[in-house]
Amino acid sequence: MQTKSHESYQRLLNGLPLGLMILSRDGKITFMNRFLAERFNSTARHAVRLGDWLHEAFPRMEPYQRDQLLRPEDSQPLQTSSGRTHTFAISSVTGEDRIIRFTFSPVDPPDLLLICEDLTERKKDDAQMEHAHKMEAISSLAGSVAHDVNNLLMGIQGYVSLLLIDTPPADPRYTRLKAIESQIVSGTELTEQLLEYSRGGRFELKTVDLNDILSRIASSFSRSRSEIRINERYSTYVWAVEADVSRIEHVFSTLLIQLANSMAGGGQIHLKTENAMIDPSRAVLLGVKSGPYVQTTLHTPDLTAFDKSQFVKGFTSSEAGGNSKTLFNLASIQGIMRAHAGSLEATLDAHGDVLLILSLPASSKTPHVASHKAVPVRKQAGNETILLVDDEKVITDVTGSMLRALGYQVITASDGEESVRIYEKHQDRIDLIIMDVVMPGMGGGEAIELIRQINPHAKIILSSGYSMSGAVKAIMDKGIKVFLKKPYRMDDCSKKIREALEG
Repeated sequence: MQTKSHESYQRLLNGLPLGLMILSRDGKITFMNRFLAERFNSTARHAVRLGDWLHEAFPRMEPYQRDQLLRPEDSQPLQTSSGRTHTFAISSVTGEDRIIRFTFSPVDPPDLLLICEDLTERKKDDAQMEHAHKMEAISSLAGSVAHDVNNLLMGIQGYVSLLLIDTPPADPRYTRLKAIESQIVSGTELTEQLLEYSRGGRFELKTVDLNDILSRIASSFSRSRSEIRINERYSTYVWAVEADVSRIEHVFSTLLIQLANSMAGGGQIHLKTENAMIDPSRAVLLGVKSGPYVQTTLHTPDLTAFDKSQFVKGFTSSEAGGNSKTLFNLASIQGIMRAHAGSLEATLDAHGDVLLILSLPASSKTPHVASHKAVPVRKQAGNETILLVDDEKVITDVTGSMLRALGYQVITASDGEESVRIYEKHQDRIDLIIMDVVMPGMGGGEAIELIRQINPHAKIILSSGYSMSGAVKAIMDKGIKVFLKKPYRMDDCSKKIREALEG
């Protein structure tokens, strides 16, 4: 009967997903379950004593670790060490560190039960979970910081726009104000990267003609950086590509800015597109799939030898000339290109000039054609009344001043709930609403729904520092036609207002 009970006990221990070993008073192994024998070096199953088994199962165990388990010799009575636990990082035969926990417990004194657990995967899962929580917190913080900085930039941009009204282009202060605007654009690009990071980097792909995107970027850049001449050479029959337009615009705008900032006193940038086939051997070097691509080349001879090497170094090392902002920008660009299954090469050509080659996979789809019809700016738009809704006083102050300078009557509200009350009371005289998205209490989305219940035909502009994704896109999909991204200039604001009122 006792033998049958002992056999049942052993079958039970053999079925457990834990490494179990029973040791006698003098350190001899009297039982080892199947999991322990198979999990930790099967050749160690024939060991007679604990010390022998440790040597066979963990050949790379440090001597001090083995000594702590044996306390200090194999011959010392182990019952004096009952109830102790040790957790060690032990190098396996493959060189990988395994986290092993050894627990000694008394069973049927003077025998001891040794429980041996491999905690490596559990520790990895815990570390991954902790990392995920940290990244979530950082993401939330990034979004909050970017939102606040965007509001600050909106205030600066608004006051610059107001000053430009009374400053003729011949005035030296005009150039300085335009330089401030240029810096605001750079700041806005950085906050946009933070906002994208906080959203988890979601992409919205469209089939586009890269020539159209580059032409718009080059035109805008040339107006703001007159000392830089861009020579454009676009392939007439360039293939379409699948791209997130805002991200790709960010890539090329940032590269143009970085090149221009590296030039002393201006210069030329050559911008070219062409269709190309990337063969398998080259694809391996670039880290992409072989096949058809649209390649864009940016080339400039107008850098010093030092600036050329530093510029290329920024793409090929983690130093970026010691400039953390440049490093952040370039890392962002590389990430965007990889996310598009494309590549970016930075090198010097045969003449020692900087050469940037960006490759995006070609698409067989028909490009999405965006409308770029210009809406005339009305500096004195009339006597329409606009309800301006934003929880930041600096924005209602500066935007209110901009709107009044354009000739509009302005009513302000600091949150969604107040905007609904005001609209309900003054709907007959309110021609347009400019609504923020994220506000304490009632947000823009809920306020718009309530206003539409009062008047289904209410004209509304949605305004936010966030791009057209997430909460913004969800609101726009409910019938809002016009979006005004912060920070905006007076002429941008004027165009959007006329588009909303006359559309």
